[in-house]
Amino acid sequence: MPWSRTWLVALALVAIIAGSWEFELRNAGLGPRYVDDRALWADTRHRLNEHGTDAVALLGASRQQRAIDVQTIAETLHRPVFQLAVEGTSALPTLENLAVDPRFRGTVIYSIAPAFSYNRMLSKTDEGNQAKWLGYYHNQSLIERVEQRLRLLVQGALALRSPDAALPRVTASILAGNGLPQPDFKETFHDRSVFVDYARQTGRKDRQGIVDLYMQNTEPYSAAEFRAVINYFATLIDILRAKGVDVYIIRLPSDGQVLELEKQLFPDAVFWDALENGVDATFVHFEDYPELQGYLSNDGSHIESNKSAAFTQALIDVLQRNGLH
Repeated sequence: MPWSRTWLVALALVAIIAGSWEFELRNAGLGPRYVDDRALWADTRHRLNEHGTDAVALLGASRQQRAIDVQTIAETLHRPVFQLAVEGTSALPTLENLAVDPRFRGTVIYSIAPAFSYNRMLSKTDEGNQAKWLGYYHNQSLIERVEQRLRLLVQGALALRSPDAALPRVTASILAGNGLPQPDFKETFHDRSVFVDYARQTGRKDRQGIVDLYMQNTEPYSAAEFRAVINYFATLIDILRAKGVDVYIIRLPSDGQVLELEKQLFPDAVFWDALENGVDATFVHFEDYPELQGYLSNDGSHIESNKSAAFTQALIDVLQRNGLH
């Protein structure tokens, strides 16, 4: 019996300490938060399978992930929506995955970002992340999927499991005399929507920062290379269309020096127009719709997070006029 009381006292102390630390972390704004990693992506991809005939799949890179408020589009369309975009990558592997998956018969909204669609240096920055995450998704057993969902459940409930509250991050801040660290400038939600506080973002925050990245990491495809890309893309779209999937190809906004450089490196007459003429899909370019402009952050490449819900509504209005339902 004495040992029983000892264990109860020990457990009570652990609970008090953990609860106090949880309170401190929450009070500092350090959670709960999700990690935008392969586990969250794979869980989203698995959940899409539960709504294959009605699902809307969002594909692309960071412009898509930061621009679209998933809740807004789901409530507007009255359909389940799944954010599968991955920052800094090409979405073609995921498009292929949806094309060959007989369960998926919904709608694809595919974001074309010039640096991840027309760029022969893509492998320098992409590192094949979408293909790697697909491999992780395919190789999961049922038990691993259950464990993954439990981990995500805990991650969404406890600041203790937040990436902002990771022990190395907290320890480094405290040892530097700064107390608990500030929350990260980027927050990912369970539906993989992303909110970015650009005021706290590290590094270059202006258009020139994006331009510098372009200059270091981009080189347009040759005409022959791009024809091969179009043929591959068109084949995947044909497979999707054959099983009743509607596909919308969108060009999300950019402006200032970013847009000027994109026009210089990847002129629409050479790339966008060729894609539109070679692929059986519905195309929407932001420059054709004034209502899609005026939502960008200072970097000239991503929608301001505080405006993402309004931008999403404007985009859905445009897509509905082009047949989306």
